[in-house]
Amino acid sequence: MKVERFVMATSLGLALALVLLWLLGGGRLPVARATNITVQTTTDGISGDHTCTLREAIIAANTNVWVDSCAPGGSDDYIGLGPFTYVLTVTGAGEDAGLTGDLDITATLTIEGAGPGQTIIDAGGIDRVFDVRETTGTVVISGVTIMGGNVTGDGGGICNWAADLTLVNVEVISNNANGTGANGKGGGVYVLDGDVTLQGGKIISNAAGNDGGGIFVGDLVNLTFDGVQVISNTAGDDGGGAYITGDGTLDGVQVISNTASDNGGGAFVGGDVTLDRVQIRGNTADSGGGVYASTCDVTLNSGQIVSNTARGFGNGGGMYVNGGSATLSGGEVVSNTAYAGGGVHIRTASVVLAGAQIRGNSATVNGGGVNVAANGAFTQTGGLLVHNTAGSGGGVYVEQGCAVLSGGQIFANRANYGGGVSVVNSNASFSQVGGVIISNTASSWGGGVYVWQGSATLNGGQVISNTADDGGGLYVRDALGSLSLVNTTVSGNAAGSDGGGLYVHDGTVAITYTTVASNTAATGGGGIHWISGTVTQRRDQLRRHADLERLQSR
Repeated sequence: MKVERFVMATSLGLALALVLLWLLGGGRLPVARATNITVQTTTDGISGDHTCTLREAIIAANTNVWVDSCAPGGSDDYIGLGPFTYVLTVTGAGEDAGLTGDLDITATLTIEGAGPGQTIIDAGGIDRVFDVRETTGTVVISGVTIMGGNVTGDGGGICNWAADLTLVNVEVISNNANGTGANGKGGGVYVLDGDVTLQGGKIISNAAGNDGGGIFVGDLVNLTFDGVQVISNTAGDDGGGAYITGDGTLDGVQVISNTASDNGGGAFVGGDVTLDRVQIRGNTADSGGGVYASTCDVTLNSGQIVSNTARGFGNGGGMYVNGGSATLSGGEVVSNTAYAGGGVHIRTASVVLAGAQIRGNSATVNGGGVNVAANGAFTQTGGLLVHNTAGSGGGVYVEQGCAVLSGGQIFANRANYGGGVSVVNSNASFSQVGGVIISNTASSWGGGVYVWQGSATLNGGQVISNTADDGGGLYVRDALGSLSLVNTTVSGNAAGSDGGGLYVHDGTVAITYTTVASNTAATGGGGIHWISGTVTQRRDQLRRHADLERLQSR
Protein backbone atom coordinates (compact mmCIF):
# COMPACT_ATOMS: atom_id res chain seq x y z
CA MET A 1 0.00 0.00 0.00
CA LYS A 2 2.85 2.39 0.88
CA VAL A 3 4.50 1.65 -2.46
CA GLU A 4 1.27 2.38 -4.32
CA ARG A 5 0.86 5.70 -2.46
CA PHE A 6 4.46 6.63 -3.24
CA VAL A 7 3.96 5.90 -6.96
CA MET A 8 0.74 7.89 -7.02
CA ALA A 9 2.35 10.82 -5.25
CA THR A 10 5.37 10.76 -7.54
CA SER A 11 3.18 10.59 -10.65
CA LEU A 12 1.05 13.50 -9.43
CA GLY A 13 4.13 15.57 -8.67
CA LEU A 14 5.56 14.89 -12.12
CA ALA A 15 2.29 15.82 -13.77
CA LEU A 16 2.13 19.11 -11.81
CA ALA A 17 5.72 19.88 -12.77
CA LEU A 18 4.97 19.29 -16.45
CA VAL A 19 1.90 21.54 -16.25
CA LEU A 20 3.98 24.28 -14.59
CA LEU A 21 6.64 24.03 -17.30
CA TRP A 22 3.93 24.11 -19.93
CA LEU A 23 2.48 27.31 -18.44
CA LEU A 24 5.88 28.97 -18.05
CA GLY A 25 6.75 28.02 -21.63
CA GLY A 26 3.72 29.80 -23.06
CA GLY A 27 1.74 26.61 -23.51
CA ARG A 28 4.61 24.56 -24.99
CA LEU A 29 6.61 21.86 -23.31
CA PRO A 30 10.35 22.59 -23.43
CA VAL A 31 12.34 20.61 -25.97
CA ALA A 32 16.01 19.93 -26.40
CA ARG A 33 17.37 22.77 -28.49
CA ALA A 34 20.04 22.60 -31.13
CA THR A 35 23.49 23.95 -30.40
CA ASN A 36 23.79 27.28 -32.22
CA ILE A 37 27.18 27.79 -33.84
CA THR A 38 27.77 31.36 -35.01
CA VAL A 39 29.76 31.98 -38.19
CA GLN A 40 31.65 35.26 -37.86
CA THR A 41 33.36 35.68 -41.24
CA THR A 42 32.88 34.94 -44.93
CA THR A 43 36.47 33.81 -45.38
CA ASP A 44 37.35 30.14 -45.64
CA GLY A 45 39.86 28.08 -43.72
CA ILE A 46 40.99 26.84 -40.31
CA SER A 47 43.06 29.79 -39.21
CA GLY A 48 43.18 29.96 -35.42
CA ASP A 49 42.53 33.70 -35.66
CA HIS A 50 39.75 33.68 -33.06
CA THR A 51 36.97 33.90 -35.64
CA CYS A 52 34.56 31.18 -36.74
CA THR A 53 34.48 30.31 -40.44
CA LEU A 54 31.77 28.21 -42.06
CA ARG A 55 34.28 25.39 -42.50
CA GLU A 56 35.23 25.55 -38.80
CA ALA A 57 31.58 25.69 -37.72
CA ILE A 58 30.78 22.49 -39.62
CA ILE A 59 33.84 20.73 -38.16
CA ALA A 60 32.74 21.82 -34.67
CA ALA A 61 29.29 20.35 -35.34
CA ASN A 62 30.86 17.13 -36.60
CA THR A 63 33.32 16.67 -33.70
CA ASN A 64 31.50 18.33 -30.76
CA VAL A 65 34.68 20.19 -29.76
CA TRP A 66 35.82 23.82 -29.93
CA VAL A 67 37.31 24.73 -33.30
CA ASP A 68 38.93 28.16 -33.18
CA SER A 69 36.10 30.32 -31.79
CA CYS A 70 33.32 27.99 -32.98
CA ALA A 71 31.40 26.48 -30.06
CA PRO A 72 31.37 22.68 -29.82
CA GLY A 73 28.39 20.98 -31.35
CA GLY A 74 25.90 18.73 -29.63
CA SER A 75 23.52 16.10 -30.89
CA ASP A 76 21.46 18.46 -33.04
CA ASP A 77 23.30 21.53 -34.28
CA TYR A 78 22.31 24.74 -36.04
CA ILE A 79 24.39 27.11 -38.15
CA GLY A 80 22.82 30.39 -39.22
CA LEU A 81 24.29 32.36 -42.11
CA GLY A 82 23.82 36.01 -42.97
CA PRO A 83 23.16 37.58 -46.39
CA PHE A 84 26.73 37.18 -47.61
CA THR A 85 28.76 35.15 -50.10
CA TYR A 86 30.93 32.41 -48.64
CA VAL A 87 33.62 31.29 -51.11
CA LEU A 88 35.58 28.08 -50.55
CA THR A 89 39.29 28.65 -51.14
CA VAL A 90 41.10 25.83 -49.30
CA THR A 91 42.06 23.44 -52.08
CA GLY A 92 42.45 19.70 -51.73
CA ALA A 93 39.70 17.43 -53.02
CA GLY A 94 39.20 13.87 -51.79
CA GLU A 95 39.60 14.59 -48.07
CA ASP A 96 36.57 13.67 -45.90
CA ALA A 97 37.06 15.57 -42.62
CA GLY A 98 36.26 19.00 -44.01
CA LEU A 99 39.82 20.30 -43.65
CA THR A 100 40.23 21.02 -47.37
CA GLY A 101 38.11 21.11 -50.49
CA ASP A 102 34.39 20.56 -49.98
CA LEU A 103 32.50 20.97 -46.70
CA ASP A 104 32.14 17.48 -45.22
CA ILE A 105 29.15 16.90 -42.93
CA THR A 106 29.28 13.85 -40.65
CA ALA A 107 26.64 14.66 -38.00
CA THR A 108 23.03 15.84 -37.79
CA LEU A 109 22.98 19.51 -38.79
CA THR A 110 20.75 22.38 -39.88
CA ILE A 111 22.19 25.20 -41.99
CA GLU A 112 19.92 28.21 -42.55
CA GLY A 113 20.65 31.20 -44.74
CA ALA A 114 18.91 34.52 -45.29
CA GLY A 115 17.43 33.33 -48.59
CA PRO A 116 18.61 32.12 -51.99
CA GLY A 117 20.49 34.82 -53.83
CA GLN A 118 21.30 36.47 -50.50
CA THR A 119 23.27 33.74 -48.78
CA ILE A 120 25.58 32.17 -51.36
CA ILE A 121 28.00 29.30 -50.78
CA ASP A 122 30.35 29.17 -53.76
CA ALA A 123 32.88 26.38 -54.18
CA GLY A 124 34.79 28.46 -56.70
CA GLY A 125 35.44 25.36 -58.80
CA ILE A 126 37.85 23.75 -56.28
CA ASP A 127 35.53 20.83 -55.37
CA ARG A 128 31.84 20.22 -54.75
CA VAL A 129 30.18 22.39 -52.06
CA PHE A 130 28.79 19.83 -49.56
CA ASP A 131 29.74 16.20 -49.00
CA VAL A 132 27.21 14.60 -46.62
CA ARG A 133 28.95 11.46 -45.38
CA GLU A 134 27.56 8.01 -44.51
CA THR A 135 27.64 8.61 -40.73
CA THR A 136 25.34 11.61 -40.91
CA GLY A 137 21.80 11.35 -39.50
CA THR A 138 19.65 14.24 -40.74
CA VAL A 139 20.72 17.33 -42.68
CA VAL A 140 18.46 20.32 -43.37
CA ILE A 141 19.70 23.16 -45.57
CA SER A 142 17.47 26.16 -46.22
CA GLY A 143 17.57 29.63 -47.71
CA VAL A 144 20.91 29.44 -49.52
CA THR A 145 22.38 29.31 -53.02
CA ILE A 146 24.83 26.47 -53.66
CA MET A 147 27.00 27.11 -56.68
CA GLY A 148 30.38 26.77 -58.32
CA GLY A 149 30.90 23.13 -57.46
CA ASN A 150 33.17 21.15 -59.74
CA VAL A 151 34.13 17.55 -59.05
CA THR A 152 35.44 14.51 -60.85
CA GLY A 153 32.92 12.12 -59.38
CA ASP A 154 29.31 12.44 -58.24
CA GLY A 155 27.35 15.39 -56.91
CA GLY A 156 28.71 18.65 -58.26
CA GLY A 157 26.85 20.75 -55.70
CA ILE A 158 25.84 18.27 -52.99
CA CYS A 159 26.77 14.62 -52.58
CA ASN A 160 24.62 12.76 -50.04
CA TRP A 161 25.66 9.21 -49.22
CA ALA A 162 23.02 8.02 -46.73
CA ALA A 163 21.59 10.89 -44.67
CA ASP A 164 17.99 12.05 -44.62
CA LEU A 165 18.44 15.25 -46.62
CA THR A 166 15.99 18.15 -46.78
CA LEU A 167 16.51 21.21 -48.96
CA VAL A 168 14.07 24.06 -48.30
CA ASN A 169 14.07 27.03 -50.68
CA VAL A 170 17.59 26.22 -51.86
CA GLU A 171 19.02 27.16 -55.24
CA VAL A 172 21.58 24.74 -56.71
CA ILE A 173 23.16 26.56 -59.63
CA SER A 174 26.01 26.01 -62.09
CA ASN A 175 27.66 22.95 -60.59
CA ASN A 176 29.43 20.17 -62.49
CA ALA A 177 29.91 16.45 -61.89
CA ASN A 178 32.54 15.29 -64.33
CA GLY A 179 33.31 11.77 -65.47
CA THR A 180 31.80 8.81 -67.26
CA GLY A 181 31.15 5.19 -66.41
CA ALA A 182 30.78 4.95 -62.64
CA ASN A 183 31.44 8.68 -62.16
CA GLY A 184 29.83 11.92 -63.16
CA LYS A 185 26.30 11.51 -61.76
CA GLY A 186 24.18 14.30 -60.30
CA GLY A 187 25.49 17.59 -61.63
CA GLY A 188 23.65 19.57 -58.98
CA VAL A 189 22.65 17.01 -56.35
CA TYR A 190 23.55 13.34 -55.87
CA VAL A 191 21.59 11.20 -53.38
CA LEU A 192 22.68 7.58 -53.04
CA ASP A 193 20.65 6.49 -49.98
CA GLY A 194 18.30 7.86 -47.32
CA ASP A 195 15.24 10.07 -47.73
CA VAL A 196 15.40 13.26 -49.76
CA THR A 197 12.90 16.12 -49.56
CA LEU A 198 13.00 19.20 -51.78
CA GLN A 199 10.62 22.00 -50.81
CA GLY A 200 10.65 24.93 -53.21
CA GLY A 201 13.92 26.18 -54.60
CA LYS A 202 15.60 25.71 -57.95
CA ILE A 203 18.09 23.37 -59.60
CA ILE A 204 19.45 25.34 -62.54
CA SER A 205 22.21 25.05 -65.15
CA ASN A 206 24.05 22.10 -63.66
CA ALA A 207 25.83 19.48 -65.74
CA ALA A 208 26.67 15.79 -65.32
CA GLY A 209 29.01 13.79 -67.50
CA ASN A 210 26.84 10.76 -66.82
CA ASP A 211 23.25 10.60 -65.44
CA GLY A 212 21.17 13.28 -63.76
CA GLY A 213 22.21 16.71 -64.95
CA GLY A 214 20.23 18.43 -62.22
CA ILE A 215 19.74 15.69 -59.63
CA PHE A 216 20.48 11.97 -59.29
CA VAL A 217 18.34 9.89 -56.88
CA GLY A 218 19.40 6.29 -56.23
CA ASP A 219 17.17 3.24 -55.95
CA LEU A 220 17.36 3.08 -52.13
CA VAL A 221 15.94 6.57 -51.72
CA ASN A 222 12.42 7.71 -50.80
CA LEU A 223 11.83 11.09 -52.38
CA THR A 224 9.43 13.99 -51.98
CA PHE A 225 9.75 16.93 -54.38
CA ASP A 226 7.33 19.78 -53.71
CA GLY A 227 7.32 22.96 -55.77
CA VAL A 228 10.92 22.73 -56.96
CA GLN A 229 12.05 24.03 -60.36
CA VAL A 230 14.54 21.96 -62.38
CA ILE A 231 15.69 24.11 -65.29
CA SER A 232 18.34 24.06 -68.04
CA ASN A 233 20.44 21.17 -66.77
CA THR A 234 22.36 18.76 -69.02
CA ALA A 235 23.36 15.10 -68.76
CA GLY A 236 25.93 13.27 -70.85
CA ASP A 237 23.80 10.14 -70.60
CA ASP A 238 20.27 9.84 -69.11
CA GLY A 239 18.07 12.27 -67.20
CA GLY A 240 18.87 15.82 -68.24
CA GLY A 241 16.88 17.35 -65.40
CA ALA A 242 16.55 14.41 -63.03
CA TYR A 243 17.58 10.76 -62.87
CA ILE A 244 15.29 9.00 -60.38
CA THR A 245 15.37 5.32 -59.48
CA GLY A 246 13.91 5.71 -55.99
CA ASP A 247 10.20 5.82 -55.12
CA GLY A 248 8.14 8.88 -54.25
CA THR A 249 6.12 11.88 -55.41
CA LEU A 250 6.65 15.00 -57.48
CA ASP A 251 4.05 17.65 -56.63
CA GLY A 252 4.00 21.08 -58.25
CA VAL A 253 7.40 20.45 -59.81
CA GLN A 254 8.56 22.25 -62.96
CA VAL A 255 11.07 20.44 -65.17
CA ILE A 256 11.92 22.83 -67.99
CA SER A 257 14.45 23.07 -70.84
CA ASN A 258 16.73 20.25 -69.76
CA THR A 259 18.76 18.11 -72.17
CA ALA A 260 20.02 14.52 -72.11
CA SER A 261 22.39 13.04 -74.66
CA ASP A 262 20.57 9.71 -74.41
CA ASN A 263 17.22 9.13 -72.67
CA GLY A 264 14.90 11.31 -70.60
CA GLY A 265 15.47 14.96 -71.39
CA GLY A 266 13.34 16.09 -68.47
CA ALA A 267 13.53 13.02 -66.28
CA PHE A 268 14.70 9.43 -66.41
CA VAL A 269 12.49 7.46 -64.01
CA GLY A 270 13.33 3.96 -62.81
CA GLY A 271 11.32 3.97 -59.56
CA ASP A 272 7.62 4.08 -58.72
CA VAL A 273 6.74 7.76 -58.98
CA THR A 274 3.51 9.76 -58.80
CA LEU A 275 3.26 13.06 -60.68
CA ASP A 276 0.84 15.72 -59.41
CA ARG A 277 0.50 19.26 -60.79
CA VAL A 278 3.75 18.92 -62.71
CA GLN A 279 4.95 20.88 -65.70
CA ILE A 280 7.52 18.98 -67.75
CA ARG A 281 8.17 21.35 -70.64
CA GLY A 282 10.61 22.01 -73.44
CA ASN A 283 13.04 19.19 -72.68
CA THR A 284 15.08 17.28 -75.29
CA ALA A 285 16.64 13.81 -75.55
CA ASP A 286 17.29 11.06 -78.06
CA SER A 287 14.29 9.16 -76.63
CA GLY A 288 11.75 10.24 -74.05
CA GLY A 289 12.03 13.98 -74.52
CA GLY A 290 9.94 14.70 -71.44
CA VAL A 291 10.06 11.47 -69.43
CA TYR A 292 11.77 8.13 -70.00
CA ALA A 293 10.27 5.50 -67.67
CA SER A 294 12.21 2.24 -67.36
CA THR A 295 10.83 -0.87 -65.62
CA CYS A 296 8.78 1.06 -63.06
CA ASP A 297 5.26 2.31 -62.35
CA VAL A 298 4.53 5.97 -63.15
CA THR A 299 1.22 7.72 -62.48
CA LEU A 300 0.29 11.12 -63.92
CA ASN A 301 -2.58 12.60 -61.92
CA SER A 302 -2.43 16.22 -63.03
CA GLY A 303 -0.24 18.74 -64.82
CA GLN A 304 1.33 18.81 -68.27
CA ILE A 305 4.03 17.03 -70.21
CA VAL A 306 4.27 19.62 -72.95
CA SER A 307 6.43 20.68 -75.92
CA ASN A 308 9.19 18.13 -75.39
CA THR A 309 11.25 16.63 -78.22
CA ALA A 310 12.80 13.26 -79.01
CA ARG A 311 15.35 14.40 -81.54
CA GLY A 312 16.44 12.76 -84.79
CA PHE A 313 15.08 9.24 -85.12
CA GLY A 314 14.15 9.10 -81.43
CA ASN A 315 10.83 7.92 -80.04
CA GLY A 316 8.52 9.20 -77.33
CA GLY A 317 8.45 12.97 -77.50
CA GLY A 318 6.42 13.28 -74.31
CA MET A 319 6.98 9.89 -72.68
CA TYR A 320 8.89 6.72 -73.48
CA VAL A 321 7.66 3.80 -71.34
CA ASN A 322 10.07 0.87 -71.50
CA GLY A 323 8.96 -1.97 -69.23
CA GLY A 324 6.69 -1.57 -66.23
CA SER A 325 3.57 0.56 -66.52
CA ALA A 326 2.21 4.07 -66.70
CA THR A 327 -1.25 5.31 -65.76
CA LEU A 328 -2.43 8.64 -67.16
CA SER A 329 -5.39 9.40 -64.92
CA GLY A 330 -5.33 13.18 -65.36
CA GLY A 331 -3.39 16.03 -66.86
CA GLU A 332 -2.17 16.35 -70.43
CA VAL A 333 0.52 15.03 -72.73
CA VAL A 334 0.45 17.83 -75.27
CA SER A 335 2.38 19.27 -78.24
CA ASN A 336 5.35 16.90 -78.06
CA THR A 337 7.28 15.70 -81.13
CA ALA A 338 9.23 12.58 -82.10
CA TYR A 339 10.11 10.34 -85.01
CA ALA A 340 7.61 7.80 -83.64
CA GLY A 341 5.29 8.16 -80.66
CA GLY A 342 4.91 11.91 -80.56
CA GLY A 343 3.01 11.79 -77.28
CA VAL A 344 3.82 8.36 -75.82
CA HIS A 345 6.00 5.49 -77.03
CA ILE A 346 5.34 2.08 -75.43
CA ARG A 347 7.90 -0.71 -75.50
CA THR A 348 7.34 -3.97 -73.58
CA ALA A 349 5.18 -2.02 -71.15
CA SER A 350 1.56 -1.29 -70.27
CA VAL A 351 0.05 2.19 -70.48
CA VAL A 352 -3.50 3.11 -69.43
CA LEU A 353 -5.17 6.35 -70.52
CA ALA A 354 -7.89 6.79 -67.92
CA GLY A 355 -8.77 10.48 -67.75
CA ALA A 356 -5.90 12.46 -69.22
CA GLN A 357 -5.61 14.03 -72.65
CA ILE A 358 -2.99 13.09 -75.23
CA ARG A 359 -3.37 16.14 -77.44
CA GLY A 360 -1.69 17.91 -80.30
CA ASN A 361 1.39 15.71 -80.51
CA SER A 362 3.15 14.87 -83.77
CA ALA A 363 5.31 12.06 -85.14
CA THR A 364 7.29 12.05 -88.35
CA VAL A 365 6.31 8.47 -89.17
CA ASN A 366 4.11 6.54 -86.73
CA GLY A 367 1.86 7.19 -83.76
CA GLY A 368 1.20 10.88 -83.38
CA GLY A 369 -0.47 10.30 -80.03
CA VAL A 370 0.66 6.79 -79.04
CA ASN A 371 3.07 4.31 -80.64
CA VAL A 372 2.85 0.68 -79.46
CA ALA A 373 5.92 -1.46 -80.17
CA ALA A 374 7.74 -4.59 -78.97
CA ASN A 375 4.76 -6.30 -77.30
CA GLY A 376 3.56 -3.17 -75.60
CA ALA A 377 -0.04 -2.69 -74.47
CA PHE A 378 -2.16 0.45 -74.58
CA THR A 379 -5.62 0.68 -73.00
CA GLN A 380 -7.87 3.71 -73.21
CA THR A 381 -10.65 3.61 -70.63
CA GLY A 382 -11.42 7.31 -70.74
CA GLY A 383 -9.92 10.66 -71.61
CA LEU A 384 -9.11 11.98 -75.04
CA LEU A 385 -6.68 11.20 -77.85
CA VAL A 386 -7.19 14.37 -79.86
CA HIS A 387 -5.58 16.48 -82.61
CA ASN A 388 -2.47 14.33 -82.98
CA THR A 389 -0.73 13.90 -86.35
CA ALA A 390 1.59 11.33 -87.97
CA GLY A 391 2.43 9.63 -91.23
CA SER A 392 0.47 6.59 -90.04
CA GLY A 393 -1.72 6.27 -86.97
CA GLY A 394 -2.53 9.84 -86.10
CA GLY A 395 -4.03 8.80 -82.79
CA VAL A 396 -2.60 5.31 -82.18
CA TYR A 397 -0.15 3.18 -84.15
CA VAL A 398 0.16 -0.50 -83.20
CA GLU A 399 3.29 -2.11 -84.61
CA GLN A 400 3.75 -5.02 -82.20
CA GLY A 401 1.47 -5.53 -79.25
CA CYS A 402 -2.10 -4.50 -78.61
CA ALA A 403 -4.34 -1.51 -78.11
CA VAL A 404 -7.80 -1.54 -76.49
CA LEU A 405 -10.42 1.21 -76.56
CA SER A 406 -13.08 0.72 -73.90
CA GLY A 407 -14.00 4.33 -73.18
CA GLY A 408 -13.20 7.91 -74.07
CA GLN A 409 -12.64 9.26 -77.56
CA ILE A 410 -10.09 9.01 -80.34
CA PHE A 411 -11.02 12.32 -81.89
CA ALA A 412 -9.89 14.60 -84.72
CA ASN A 413 -6.48 13.04 -85.35
CA ARG A 414 -4.80 13.15 -88.77
CA ALA A 415 -2.46 10.91 -90.78
CA ASN A 416 -1.81 9.69 -94.28
CA TYR A 417 -2.96 6.21 -93.20
CA GLY A 418 -5.18 5.52 -90.22
CA GLY A 419 -6.24 8.94 -89.03
CA GLY A 420 -7.47 7.48 -85.76
CA VAL A 421 -5.80 4.06 -85.49
CA SER A 422 -3.30 2.06 -87.58
CA VAL A 423 -2.70 -1.66 -87.02
CA VAL A 424 0.28 -2.59 -89.14
CA ASN A 425 1.86 -5.93 -88.33
CA SER A 426 0.87 -9.56 -87.99
CA ASN A 427 1.76 -9.30 -84.28
CA ALA A 428 -0.41 -6.23 -83.77
CA SER A 429 -4.04 -6.03 -82.68
CA PHE A 430 -6.67 -3.42 -81.88
CA SER A 431 -9.90 -4.00 -79.96
CA GLN A 432 -12.78 -1.62 -79.42
CA VAL A 433 -15.33 -2.56 -76.76
CA GLY A 434 -16.59 0.94 -76.10
CA GLY A 435 -15.75 4.55 -76.68
CA VAL A 436 -15.88 6.51 -79.92
CA ILE A 437 -13.57 6.88 -82.92
CA ILE A 438 -14.79 10.16 -84.31
CA SER A 439 -13.88 12.89 -86.80
CA ASN A 440 -10.43 11.57 -87.68
CA THR A 441 -8.90 12.17 -91.12
CA ALA A 442 -6.59 10.18 -93.40
CA SER A 443 -5.35 11.79 -96.58
CA SER A 444 -5.08 8.31 -98.13
CA TRP A 445 -6.66 5.25 -96.46
CA GLY A 446 -8.65 4.58 -93.31
CA GLY A 447 -9.97 7.74 -91.73
CA GLY A 448 -11.00 5.97 -88.54
CA VAL A 449 -9.08 2.68 -88.58
CA TYR A 450 -6.47 1.27 -90.98
CA VAL A 451 -5.59 -2.44 -90.81
CA TRP A 452 -2.59 -3.83 -92.68
CA GLN A 453 -1.56 -7.40 -91.74
CA GLY A 454 -2.74 -6.98 -88.14
CA SER A 455 -6.17 -7.66 -86.66
CA ALA A 456 -8.92 -5.36 -85.46
CA THR A 457 -11.97 -6.46 -83.45
CA LEU A 458 -14.71 -3.92 -82.85
CA ASN A 459 -17.33 -5.28 -80.47
CA GLY A 460 -19.31 -2.29 -79.34
CA GLY A 461 -18.53 1.37 -79.68
CA GLN A 462 -18.83 3.73 -82.61
CA VAL A 463 -16.83 4.69 -85.70
CA ILE A 464 -18.46 7.91 -86.85
CA SER A 465 -17.80 11.02 -88.95
CA ASN A 466 -14.31 10.05 -90.10
CA THR A 467 -12.95 10.91 -93.56
CA ALA A 468 -10.36 9.54 -96.01
CA ASP A 469 -9.73 9.26 -99.71
CA ASP A 470 -10.59 5.54 -99.46
CA GLY A 471 -12.25 3.92 -96.46
CA GLY A 472 -13.66 6.88 -94.59
CA GLY A 473 -14.50 4.76 -91.57
CA LEU A 474 -12.26 1.69 -91.92
CA TYR A 475 -9.79 0.25 -94.42
CA VAL A 476 -8.49 -3.36 -94.54
CA ARG A 477 -5.52 -4.24 -96.72
CA ASP A 478 -3.23 -7.29 -97.19
CA ALA A 479 -4.12 -10.97 -96.95
CA LEU A 480 -2.92 -11.08 -93.33
CA GLY A 481 -5.24 -8.28 -92.28
CA SER A 482 -8.50 -9.10 -90.50
CA LEU A 483 -11.46 -7.12 -89.21
CA SER A 484 -14.40 -8.22 -87.08
CA LEU A 485 -17.36 -5.90 -86.54
CA VAL A 486 -19.86 -6.97 -83.88
CA ASN A 487 -22.50 -4.72 -82.34
CA THR A 488 -20.72 -1.70 -83.76
CA THR A 489 -22.02 1.46 -85.39
CA VAL A 490 -20.22 2.68 -88.52
CA SER A 491 -22.01 5.87 -89.41
CA GLY A 492 -21.58 9.27 -91.02
CA ASN A 493 -18.15 8.53 -92.49
CA ALA A 494 -17.08 9.87 -95.88
CA ALA A 495 -14.63 8.88 -98.63
CA GLY A 496 -13.30 11.18 -101.32
CA SER A 497 -13.19 8.15 -103.62
CA ASP A 498 -14.48 4.72 -102.50
CA GLY A 499 -15.78 3.04 -99.39
CA GLY A 500 -17.41 5.64 -97.19
CA GLY A 501 -17.95 3.21 -94.33
CA LEU A 502 -15.52 0.40 -95.12
CA TYR A 503 -12.98 -0.36 -97.84
CA VAL A 504 -11.79 -3.98 -98.19
CA HIS A 505 -8.67 -4.59 -100.28
CA ASP A 506 -7.78 -8.18 -99.45
CA GLY A 507 -7.85 -9.67 -95.96
CA THR A 508 -10.77 -11.13 -94.02
CA VAL A 509 -13.78 -9.18 -92.78
CA ALA A 510 -16.68 -10.50 -90.68
CA ILE A 511 -19.70 -8.31 -89.95
CA THR A 512 -22.31 -9.29 -87.36
CA TYR A 513 -25.09 -7.32 -85.67
CA THR A 514 -23.52 -4.11 -86.93
CA THR A 515 -25.08 -0.90 -88.19
CA VAL A 516 -23.48 0.55 -91.32
CA ALA A 517 -25.49 3.68 -92.02
CA SER A 518 -25.38 7.13 -93.60
CA ASN A 519 -21.85 6.83 -94.96
CA THR A 520 -20.93 8.47 -98.27
CA ALA A 521 -18.38 8.00 -101.06
CA ALA A 522 -17.76 10.20 -104.07
CA THR A 523 -17.09 7.29 -106.44
CA GLY A 524 -18.52 4.02 -105.14
CA GLY A 525 -19.42 1.91 -102.16
CA GLY A 526 -20.87 4.46 -99.82
CA GLY A 527 -21.32 1.76 -97.22
CA ILE A 528 -18.78 -0.92 -98.20
CA HIS A 529 -16.34 -1.03 -101.10
CA TRP A 530 -14.95 -4.53 -101.61
CA ILE A 531 -12.04 -5.12 -104.01
CA SER A 532 -10.74 -8.53 -102.93
CA GLY A 533 -10.44 -10.77 -99.91
CA THR A 534 -13.26 -12.33 -97.93
CA VAL A 535 -16.27 -10.52 -96.51
CA THR A 536 -18.88 -12.44 -94.53
CA GLN A 537 -21.97 -10.71 -93.32
CA ARG A 538 -25.45 -11.52 -92.09
CA ARG A 539 -27.35 -8.97 -94.10
CA ASP A 540 -30.50 -9.55 -92.12
CA GLN A 541 -28.62 -8.11 -89.17
CA LEU A 542 -27.56 -5.01 -91.09
CA ARG A 543 -29.82 -2.04 -91.38
CA ARG A 544 -30.81 -1.47 -94.96
CA HIS A 545 -29.82 2.03 -95.98
CA ALA A 546 -29.30 3.36 -99.47
CA ASP A 547 -25.55 3.60 -99.02
CA LEU A 548 -25.38 -0.10 -98.07
CA GLU A 549 -26.89 -1.05 -101.41
CA ARG A 550 -23.84 0.35 -103.21
CA LEU A 551 -21.77 -2.67 -102.14
CA GLN A 552 -19.28 -3.41 -104.91
CA SER A 553 -17.31 -6.59 -105.51
CA ARG A 554 -14.68 -6.81 -108.22
